Amino acid sequence: MRYLTGAVILIAASMACSRGNDRAVVQSPTSPTTAVAETTISYVGGVSGPMDVLFPARNESFLFRQDLERKYATSLGRAPAGTFVDPEGEVVWLQEYIRYRVNGCDHATAMQRVLTQIDGGAAGGVCAAPPVGEVVFPPRNEVFEARRALETKYQQMGRGQSQSSVNQEGAAIWITEYLRYRTNGCDHATAEAKVFSQIDGGPVPPICSAACGYVLSPGGINTGSSSSTQQFEVRPAAGASPTCAWTALSAAS
Repeated sequence: MRYLTGAVILIAASMACSRGNDRAVVQSPTSPTTAVAETTISYVGGVSGPMDVLFPARNESFLFRQDLERKYATSLGRAPAGTFVDPEGEVVWLQEYIRYRVNGCDHATAMQRVLTQIDGGAAGGVCAAPPVGEVVFPPRNEVFEARRALETKYQQMGRGQSQSSVNQEGAAIWITEYLRYRTNGCDHATAEAKVFSQIDGGPVPPICSAACGYVLSPGGINTGSSSSTQQFEVRPAAGASPTCAWTALSAAS
């Protein structure tokens, strides 16, 4: 970790490339309830900072799920089967589960916080700051287990069945893979193309080159006219290259 110590006035990060660190907030209906979107997170130990694992807007993830449905029905010729979890609820809650996982929560904790939101409770904080570099995703079998838990939860809530050509395992695997590409520098069209290439039997394409991005923790410091000593952390955002350079500059004489 790299720290700056001294009289803090104003600081700016000068870099060759950059990206915003706030999580995009999209007011999109979910099933069965609207999850609380936040632009800040609380790490273990009470440190708060901007969300630095950037997930796609929910409408883009849902668009991928709709295209996945067509892929299974048309290209693969899969027959529809009954499911208690509708496609929108599936993609919203699996994305929320994975968001907790890549931000330091284990399977049980992530699942408990998702189920709390489904029951109408507030979204719990994430568990830890993610590591620098490529965003590492949970194993596929654990995401599949989360999808099966959603099926049980929706059935217990008395939801009627809908029809889907995408089975539970396929949804868990390919939604995870889509989000893995999105959080590692790929746009929607590129991520979807890489996923569909795998569905068609191709090799696993590489992730995209992530832009440079930074996180300050805390995000800002207020100081008076008298001298003081304070410190904060400057580190690459999750998914960004750890070799990106930064320079601290003062706006005061």
